[in-house]
Amino acid sequence: MRLLVALPLAPSQKRFLSALRTGIPAASWVSPSHYHVPLRPVGDVESRHVAEDIDHALAGVSFSPFNLQLMGVSISDASGSRLPSRNLRIDVVPCDGLIQLHVRIESALRQAGLPPDKRRFRPHVTIAQLPEPFDAEPWVRVHNLLRSEETLVDHFTLLEVFRGPDGPTHEKRATYGSAFDHLYPEGLDD
Repeated sequence: MRLLVALPLAPSQKRFLSALRTGIPAASWVSPSHYHVPLRPVGDVESRHVAEDIDHALAGVSFSPFNLQLMGVSISDASGSRLPSRNLRIDVVPCDGLIQLHVRIESALRQAGLPPDKRRFRPHVTIAQLPEPFDAEPWVRVHNLLRSEETLVDHFTLLEVFRGPDGPTHEKRATYGSAFDHLYPEGLDD
């Protein structure tokens, strides 16, 4: 199973992003139910023992709640895509609370035995995949100054990633934070 640590979005932020799903006929739009801010890719996990170590490590991550704000638009290469494509992303303001949470998650996963994530942390929400070649610059120019309201973040999730013909989908496996108990991922073979 392929796992990813992420921040779920508040319903108001999902509605805000859903309103942007227009103006690019060639785009493959991400379903609002799959909007999230990726914090740390875990990768493929083959054993229940490793999954439990990951769960235990993430359950020990403590952080102070912080406000999350979406602001700006960017385009990046789509990782893991079968066809040449790019991701249309809404950027996230990298506040101190978000950066600290990312660092604590990275540290916890490294202590659990995972290799370090060598990619630079660029908080964002992917809202669409764009085929190559496609000029999305007019859409980006129109939307680049967008800004959402701030919403409070008090938990994060462990998602299982499924690759499909219309792009990846995600299923929540566990929730972590002050008000939540962690849950062991299901369906792993020993």
